[in-house]
Amino acid sequence: TTDERFTSIDSVKITVLPVPEIEADNIVLCAGESSKLMVRCNESNVKYSWFPPQGLDRTDIADPVVFAQKPMTYTVTVTNAQGCSSIKTVQVNIQERERIRGELVSQKLAVEPDEPSALTLQLWSRITPFTSFKARIRYDKTVFQFNPSSDTLLLGTISTWQIRAIEEGPGELVLMAEGTTPVQNLIAGFELNTFLARQRDKEIRLLLEEVNGHNISEGDSCRDVVTRSTEIALEDICAGAIRFVRLGENVTNLYDVFPNPVTSSVLNISYSIGIPGNVSLKIYDSRGTPVITPVDHFAGEGEYNVSIGHNELGAGLYTCVLTTGQGLFTKSFLLLK
Repeated sequence: TTDERFTSIDSVKITVLPVPEIEADNIVLCAGESSKLMVRCNESNVKYSWFPPQGLDRTDIADPVVFAQKPMTYTVTVTNAQGCSSIKTVQVNIQERERIRGELVSQKLAVEPDEPSALTLQLWSRITPFTSFKARIRYDKTVFQFNPSSDTLLLGTISTWQIRAIEEGPGELVLMAEGTTPVQNLIAGFELNTFLARQRDKEIRLLLEEVNGHNISEGDSCRDVVTRSTEIALEDICAGAIRFVRLGENVTNLYDVFPNPVTSSVLNISYSIGIPGNVSLKIYDSRGTPVITPVDHFAGEGEYNVSIGHNELGAGLYTCVLTTGQGLFTKSFLLLK
């Protein structure tokens, strides 16, 4: 001012206080799992506040436990002793659980010593297709004997896959298969040709060890692995029984479903049996789940036809599996409504 009587001078000091420096990582969990959220801070005397509180065991610490049921975005506010705050967001993503099922199937065949009994190994994956697998088969070495040089190995109709068996010790057989065509439903068959004793209801166990080159076990994170073993019933026969073998005129085979796609009201499946024995005909949906079993009994040699009503199946892709003592046969068909 021009009037010196009213002149006044003052100063203001501004102090800039530092805010906390924080870091936090996003996480991926399976539905129903829990894990800690972690915030890293360059200061020690700070307060934490998480929002929203849903799914957290606490909201006032650096590492609360989150119980994941659905994807969530959390915001954490970190405040230091001077009242300065920093804010960070943490994303919790949910990964769908992988479901893998392995099933060792037989028809509880009544067999005599030195007669083959076909077993079927069925694998199914809900999410990730198979490109390889390793399965361990355990059986009673006093009853069964596997001979890789003579016993039959089958792998459905997948021509781009190869399967092999290694006997790692008495009573332990390892099946390994790999292919260039990814599949979510895999059916493998093999035969045990030599039976050393006559005992009833002997269990053959299945252990699924590797899928797509990765070790798996029941209870793995984000993976549910279910395996089911089976039994073979050995028939009590007279030790002096004479084994009679007759070559039939027919050839065991499962014929193509016609027409394909199926649009008629009745689905007809034809097959032939070359040697009498136990026969199973099952139909699996695209997920590898058996939906109907129209045939499960002893059948003599000859030509057979099974008729299935259109209303017994929904629209979709199906696999028909014929299991006999001569091997495993599969055909696929598309059913339209």
